[in-house]
Amino acid sequence: MNSPINHILPSANGQHTPPPIILLVEDDAITQKLHRQFLEMLGCQVTSVDTAQAAIDASAKTDYDAMLLDFHLPDKNGDAVIQAIRAREQTTQTTTPLPIIVASADAQQPQLQACLALGANQIHEKPVSLPVLGKALQDCDITIDIQEDV
Repeated sequence: MNSPINHILPSANGQHTPPPIILLVEDDAITQKLHRQFLEMLGCQVTSVDTAQAAIDASAKTDYDAMLLDFHLPDKNGDAVIQAIRAREQTTQTTTPLPIIVASADAQQPQLQACLALGANQIHEKPVSLPVLGKALQDCDITIDIQEDV
């Protein structure tokens, strides 16, 4: 597992903010590595898990800035993760819901579209490219570090 990037991002008001912390939920090792590299290139710290239950548990313990969620996981589908997180947020009266970006190799399936109704913020076909991932994070109001050499 790669170590997270440890740098501080400048904010719009000149203050420095810590890098966004992203929960990457992906069971395929190659795709997980690719998405991790992209997220780190965007200046994010990344925590990776490879099952739905691990994602639910991790998101309960840590305040992540966003989640990149594979839809097809070995123990449950992504819709179960979204339902569990949104239910917990309602129970705890969370003021800022966790932005959830769903990634799947079959992004047009009706069940993926149902993810939006359950509370996912976006759906993208994977592997998600660096520019698409950067825009997805920005669309979720996540400050990223767009490097000139990317």
